Amino acid sequence: MRQLTARMESLHAVRSLMRIRITTAARTQSFRAQLLVEPQRGRMQLSAYTPFGTEAMTLSADGDRIVFLDHVNHTAWQGSAAGLAGTIGFFDPQTNPAAWALDVTGFPARGDFETSDRGLAGGTIGSVQISFDPPSFPPHGVTVRRGSETLEITHLELVSTDADVQPATIPSGYRCCVEPRM
Repeated sequence: MRQLTARMESLHAVRSLMRIRITTAARTQSFRAQLLVEPQRGRMQLSAYTPFGTEAMTLSADGDRIVFLDHVNHTAWQGSAAGLAGTIGFFDPQTNPAAWALDVTGFPARGDFETSDRGLAGGTIGSVQISFDPPSFPPHGVTVRRGSETLEITHLELVSTDADVQPATIPSGYRCCVEPRM
């Protein structure tokens, strides 16, 4: 745990290219995504892509300030971590999204985690359960559960980077205040 925490504190940012599968009571969907998180600044950005490689949605967080852009329907939403968790179930309402992002990339930023000799094995962040299969660093398979929603992440590439999370701006013409959906 100390080694992972020390490694996280020495990073500027972490980028993951991943495949995501979301299962809810109503449906299952899969897509490619990219996650960029800056540990010291508490910023993160998650971009989901269409099968054609264009951005379908962008979720940006600067601390507890969140902007969700649905590029397919040209809608936007702004709110807090609690508001985001109310509509997208695999986030914890009490957790900054950047801390959540660090947790799913194998760095214990917030929550109670168990380690193996190779990395994080699993843990909880409030009402969110996270498991790593296999328990290793860098992680490969990560499963996030909260209630009836399951998020399965396969990290295809996980790297340290000097990239910055860019501040979110809502494009003109986007309809405001539409709750986020994945």
